[in-house]
Amino acid sequence: MTARRTPLMIAAILGGLILGAGLREAHSRLTSVHAATALTLFQQVCTSWARSGALPAMLQHDLDFTVTEFGMTWIDRSTGWAASIGRGCGVTNQFVELDPEERAAFTEAASLYVLRAYPMLREETVPPPQGFTSFRLWASHPRDDPRRWVVMLFTADAIEGTLTRWVISSPHSA
Repeated sequence: MTARRTPLMIAAILGGLILGAGLREAHSRLTSVHAATALTLFQQVCTSWARSGALPAMLQHDLDFTVTEFGMTWIDRSTGWAASIGRGCGVTNQFVELDPEERAAFTEAASLYVLRAYPMLREETVPPPQGFTSFRLWASHPRDDPRRWVVMLFTADAIEGTLTRWVISSPHSA
């Protein structure tokens, strides 16, 4: 009787391992999709806007449009990530909740992008404002310099969940 159960137990264990690996890989892909979508939106919308003040043509065709508290907002239908232009330009998970792993992958990718794309910026040590769980700021010039523009990356507890936002102010507004 034990000899008959052994192959079934081995098959069940192997099946569980294969299923677990597949689920982990699917979650990893989803995490990288969220980070990749946010990076793409930031590059295509915010970096373009910060350099020229113009809106990229792709916004009218590929994304849904609405107005939010952040300003004119374009939403990626497949992931829920959004790009907004108001006083600055930012991407946020306003329309999708991220788990801690997805949030960590995004903030790491965003931080690396800032370091590579904006080597002229210097990170300033700033304590997180009240209600923020994390806050990073990179600036072009000292605080009182009128030429100053910044990139911010922060996480805050919002009514609907935890909100992560990555914002750039326009160097052209200085």
